[in-house]
Amino acid sequence: MMNRSGWDTFQWRFLGSRTIMTRDPRNLQALHATQFRDFGMGENRKNNFRLALGRGIFAADGDEWRHARGFMRPYFLTEHVKRPNIEPHVRKLVRSIETGPDGWTEAPVDLQPLFYTFALEVSCDIFFGLGPDELEDQSDTFSAFAAAFDIVQEYLSVRTKLGWAYFLWDGPKFRRAIAQVNHFVDEVVQRTISNSHSKGTPSPTFLDQLLASVPGHDPSLIRSQLLHLLIASRDTVAVTLGWTFHHLSRHPDEYTSLRASILSRTESDASSEHIRHVLLESLRLHPAIPLNTRTALRDTSLPRGGGANGDDPIFVRKGDEILYSAHALHRNPAIWGPDAEEFRPARWTGRRRQAWEFLPFNGGPRVCLGQRLAMVEMEGIIREIARRFEVLEPVMREGEEDGVARVTLTMSSAGGVRVRLREQRP
Repeated sequence: MMNRSGWDTFQWRFLGSRTIMTRDPRNLQALHATQFRDFGMGENRKNNFRLALGRGIFAADGDEWRHARGFMRPYFLTEHVKRPNIEPHVRKLVRSIETGPDGWTEAPVDLQPLFYTFALEVSCDIFFGLGPDELEDQSDTFSAFAAAFDIVQEYLSVRTKLGWAYFLWDGPKFRRAIAQVNHFVDEVVQRTISNSHSKGTPSPTFLDQLLASVPGHDPSLIRSQLLHLLIASRDTVAVTLGWTFHHLSRHPDEYTSLRASILSRTESDASSEHIRHVLLESLRLHPAIPLNTRTALRDTSLPRGGGANGDDPIFVRKGDEILYSAHALHRNPAIWGPDAEEFRPARWTGRRRQAWEFLPFNGGPRVCLGQRLAMVEMEGIIREIARRFEVLEPVMREGEEDGVARVTLTMSSAGGVRVRLREQRP
């Protein structure tokens, strides 16, 4: 819509409330950095998220936000996160893709649910200390938790779209799912508290650090911090991997080239430039959070969007909602060229990343703490799938429109990621 109109910022009013939508890099810089204190989550968003997730980093402003982020930041600087042991989870996912005698998968494989499971298991391992063996022992309980977690996110998505009327979308199913998620997390916390040998380990989990820093082991506060981490870490990894393999299956030359570069490198090369370029291009076309919001906390302005041509500052009244679109920003031909809609990883070769033209992980003080961890997880999966499978082909359902997105809190492929793969054979 923005590409067709030629406007990077516009506004509308509904029932007396005003919304400004923008993809202008200067406005995004103001929202995230130079005028950071002028904008926040807003009461509607905070109250909506707090019902399901508690008081955490995505439902807080001001001192409360700084306190929540302060809990998390030191852990993301530890070696446990910088060099996570994700190999067991990667191997489990790749082994789950079964092939026949001819090396082909015998039926279409939907990679998307595999990526969701992988991302959630890695997060539970790193943040909770639930390793692969323990998750396997609790497979039924974990599956029920994952299903309840999905329900919570579905409800949160609809409630977020309703804005101030979020409270209208409620019900027993939502409340039961919240209770089930809370019960699972609370049990993990209690086991960790009672498991004295887990303390003082060389690689303490985020939960261990929380328990050491939260007075009285406040269960509500601990649970909230953990859930806010999970909701961010799972979906970013899962949907980005999904879109990456969606595109690679439709660009066989890209997959062949990527695979050749992976096979030519040693196993210790954890940051292959080629893999990074593929991931950056996937994040450009399909940022995990395509649309986000901020609310003006005081009367202020944004640098652009006013005047006859939209080049002047625009007044923003306290309470106005700012809708900003990384999806539209990343497809702006004025920034990315006439092929902005195309999947072309080579565009990243030699390209200098401009902070406010590319925002897959937000920016400024609220920049994603886990972006490096997410990239490590995604690189691991891409590397191992490419090593095992020499052919990757898309599988379309009859009448299916290709590339349709399903937007909830994040943006995933509506039809899943259905593919056929052929294993490399001697």
